[in-house]
Amino acid sequence: MALRWRNSFSCNIQEIDNQHKKLFEISSKLNILAPICSKIDFEDEIKEVLNELKEYAIYHFDYEEKLLQKFSYKDFEEHHQAHTVFLDQVLKFERDNQKLNKPEIVTNIISFLTGWITAHILKTDMKYKDFFKDLGIH
Repeated sequence: MALRWRNSFSCNIQEIDNQHKKLFEISSKLNILAPICSKIDFEDEIKEVLNELKEYAIYHFDYEEKLLQKFSYKDFEEHHQAHTVFLDQVLKFERDNQKLNKPEIVTNIISFLTGWITAHILKTDMKYKDFFKDLGIH
């Protein structure tokens, strides 16, 4: 299942929305590799996508967390913990790199990313949408 941006994902903060769109774009690269990785060795490409995803997630989480801290967002710790869970799982996928070229592993990674990113944006990030709107931050 490819991640596709919809307006319902918008936090009404343009920079964060743009960063979320980039996470969708990176994650969706795996969808191209999944159906053919059993026939051709794409382990290096899968590693590259996971590394790009990890690096961009770190950048995005840092940006988002600094903004939350700057305005004393009350659920900061919970939000930070959710980010930690995501990064821990991506690191686990990287450690399991000897299995990366198997279609079922790639499918599991895609499933995790799709579920986590959409749930995080639609639930966790939406909690701060009104908080920032009330502060006049767009």
